Amino acid sequence: MSNVHYVCLSDLHFGEEDSLMTWVDKETGEMDPKQVSPVMEQFVNCLKTLLGPAGEKGSKPTLILNGDMLELALCDTHEAAMAFKVFMDLIMPQDGELFSEVIVIPGNHDHHLWEIARETQYVEYLRSPKGKKQVAKDGLPKPYHVTTLFPRANELPGAYLLDQVVGASGTAGPKIRVAYPNFGVRSDSSNCLIFHHGHFTEWIYSFMSTLKEWFVKGGATPADVMRDRKIWDLEAENFAWIDFAWSALGRSGSAGQELETIYEKSEDPRALNALISNLADGISTRVLLNNRISDWFEAGLMKKAATILLGLFGVTERGHDQCPLSEEGLRTLFSYVEGPLRQQIQVSLNIKEGKALPQMTFVFGHTHKPFVANEPFGGGYGPNGVDVYNTGGWVVDTLVPDQCHGAAMVLVDEAFNVVSLRLYNEPYDGTTYPVRVQQGPLGASKGSQFRDDITSSIEQNKALWDEFTSIAASEVGVRRKFLKKRVLSNL
Repeated sequence: MSNVHYVCLSDLHFGEEDSLMTWVDKETGEMDPKQVSPVMEQFVNCLKTLLGPAGEKGSKPTLILNGDMLELALCDTHEAAMAFKVFMDLIMPQDGELFSEVIVIPGNHDHHLWEIARETQYVEYLRSPKGKKQVAKDGLPKPYHVTTLFPRANELPGAYLLDQVVGASGTAGPKIRVAYPNFGVRSDSSNCLIFHHGHFTEWIYSFMSTLKEWFVKGGATPADVMRDRKIWDLEAENFAWIDFAWSALGRSGSAGQELETIYEKSEDPRALNALISNLADGISTRVLLNNRISDWFEAGLMKKAATILLGLFGVTERGHDQCPLSEEGLRTLFSYVEGPLRQQIQVSLNIKEGKALPQMTFVFGHTHKPFVANEPFGGGYGPNGVDVYNTGGWVVDTLVPDQCHGAAMVLVDEAFNVVSLRLYNEPYDGTTYPVRVQQGPLGASKGSQFRDDITSSIEQNKALWDEFTSIAASEVGVRRKFLKKRVLSNL
């Protein structure tokens, strides 16, 4: 059996009532982040069989939580952190830890974890002798906007909030570290593996960069804007926008709860139209009429503006059903990989422009639609393309089952062989989809032993994995029932 070195999960959305990783009462729909959800419990049971008892096969793997781990956009921080604590207690019990370390790569829904980490890192640097010396000589330095792509041991900043949560639980585990927005590992000079949550593969998360270009030049497409950005500039221009819209607004008391309602109702045309009408009527009646400048024309403009504003919720990549990635999503993915990511790889490895890059495997989540593909990225990535793995998500987003939606776990062995373990897809017409192993074509061309080993482990523990599939299908149904109830209320 090959030794698993890296395990990657994404989009767990701890604390969100629509997440399979958050406990929800089947009768009332009320969530309780202090309890272990059935899906979480059975998944950890299965994970233990896959990794084996601690220390059985040598060194323990690294767990990479690739974004949207905590739901900081749609629930309160303490609820999301509590659900994370429950998960950590299961996978990292004292004297039985499944992993040697945990790397967190924040996404859009938990971007604030990066803000906490980078600000804490900045304060710690200013307190250090080196920092004090620099301040005395040159003044205050700029805070970092990104981490090193291929970090050395202990180079990444700590996850202060998550460390405190884990420590408060009594869990004996490693220091949790934060990488952002990309985390890379290398096997040798010719191969590398890059993890990125995936929010920068959608134009809305680089909206401020696009807006800047429109003001200055006009006419540039979001994909073109993305391609021209360096990774530091991309985050520096958009971090406040991402943090505000996806990591802060949802925690704004009762107003934040209403924003969650808008987020959920954007999935249904009838509910979205009702929201648009209410917003347009409110603006035209309370603002424009009071200023005596409103008539039917202005009211119509307000409704159109509201349609565009709220319609943004419905054009996200996760909203494109029946396909792993939309044409627009694929276009922005290419722009990100061929633009900011390529430039960061070149700088990190001191590769001159025009020279070939290492053979890369790219892992991301964000879309909640897992898939495995090979993409012909340009810019020096090589003639054989890049194997791309999407880890999907654990949240029920839609009122109607969508077979493209589900979750996967990416596994990497000591030789940097990569496989995707498709954990579940949403059941359709009562059909459930068993756990299965997938591998990109470039990875398969190097050998299939790792894939065969993982497949064998699944088969040997078939009863456990079948039970996981059954529980996941049932819990998806529970989440969808209450999602429908919330979305279709008052219609």
